[in-house]
Amino acid sequence: MNPFALLVPILILFMYTPGADAPSIRPWLSFSLLFGLSGLQLLISFVSTRRFLRAIDRLDDEGDQLRFATRVGRFSTAYFISVSVLFYLSVHVFDLPFFAYDVLGIPPRYVIGDLLLLAIPYGVLVLDRYIAFPLSSRLRGAEIDRGTYMRLGYRRLAVFVLPQAVYFTLVRLFLFNWSGLAEWIEGHPTAFLAVMASYVFLFFMLSPFMVRFLFPRVELSQYTADPRAEELTSRLRALATRAGQRAGQIYIWDCQGLPFANAVVTGVLSHYRHFYLSDFLLAQLSLDEVEAVFAHEMGHVHFRHLMYNYLLSISLTLFLIWGVWALGPLMESHTVASLAVMGLVVFYFLVVFRRFLNRFELQADLFAVRLLGEPFTFQRVLLRLAELNLTSTSRRSVTHPSIDQRVASIGDLDDEKRVETRMRLEIGWNRRTLALFAIVLAATLILLESAGIPS
Repeated sequence: MNPFALLVPILILFMYTPGADAPSIRPWLSFSLLFGLSGLQLLISFVSTRRFLRAIDRLDDEGDQLRFATRVGRFSTAYFISVSVLFYLSVHVFDLPFFAYDVLGIPPRYVIGDLLLLAIPYGVLVLDRYIAFPLSSRLRGAEIDRGTYMRLGYRRLAVFVLPQAVYFTLVRLFLFNWSGLAEWIEGHPTAFLAVMASYVFLFFMLSPFMVRFLFPRVELSQYTADPRAEELTSRLRALATRAGQRAGQIYIWDCQGLPFANAVVTGVLSHYRHFYLSDFLLAQLSLDEVEAVFAHEMGHVHFRHLMYNYLLSISLTLFLIWGVWALGPLMESHTVASLAVMGLVVFYFLVVFRRFLNRFELQADLFAVRLLGEPFTFQRVLLRLAELNLTSTSRRSVTHPSIDQRVASIGDLDDEKRVETRMRLEIGWNRRTLALFAIVLAATLILLESAGIPS
């Protein structure tokens, strides 16, 4: 019997202990609940990893391996969501902050209390990564040691931790050193919206520098591991010029042995725009295929998707405000309100956010076809990337449509006139989206000033 399983009966006994609702007990209840459920999640991760490892030995062909990788990917996504939900419930339903502020005696003015709260779910994810290392390395055939694998995980988590740490620190400094500012925010409902907008803005502005600081990389022009680097640099910069965009800095992302074929662009502002191509992607693709991948990233720049992502993040707050207003009396209970907000957030990401991000990927594909002059190269690259990343062509995600859908969406774009017609339609769609955001923002500001919204 695994000793972690003992956490379950201990947790149940503690929850039903008389007096657990007393103010002096509640913070400890919250902490023990989070700690116990975190242990239970790690137990699930451990047992599932062992079962997956045994299943790998029974795979017969490449098709079985692909389906198996899809199953593991879905489990990983569900696991990450469960950790996030657990943390949300612990903070907003079970009053976990009281543990930091009352039990540990950390004054609210110090950001260390917030960082302590953040350390719990991120600690679960780090330990889960340690547990899952044998499965990940065997599944991808990666020749990488556990230490390097863990360091890559720390860096990814840091991308999410650092913005929150900086933001919490600034908020504490302002609110506790300028009491008049805190009173002004409390008396102006729109100030809440401004605070959320400033947080998201800070994240988007700092993201290029955080990625650059946290991830091992080298400029493409100085990349000596591939003799094609100098030629590729010239070709990608020429492609950016044809696209009418500034290329910024182009980096090779050192994945340190992980077979990870991907490319990203960061930076809302053109002068702080960075492109990243993984070293595995560069090693596996021809120069023409790398150009096609880069053309897709240029599509995100052309359609200003980074700016729209910022507006979508702000729209989440607008969506929550309207949801709270619509639910009305139900929001008088703190627990019900917290659960309702969590449901609204899940709905927003799975429906609204997903629809927009999927549309943005199709728009970037369209621009890549326009830049390359024909769709067939890009279709071939999409299928090749799915193969390299062990991704089923029918699998969709919150951020990306399926490869099958992407290939089909550009299949008839073998005529320049059709491409330009689609470009005009997509630009018009984006402009209508921007107008809709402005209308919703104005309506939300009016609502905040005229109606009482529960805090």
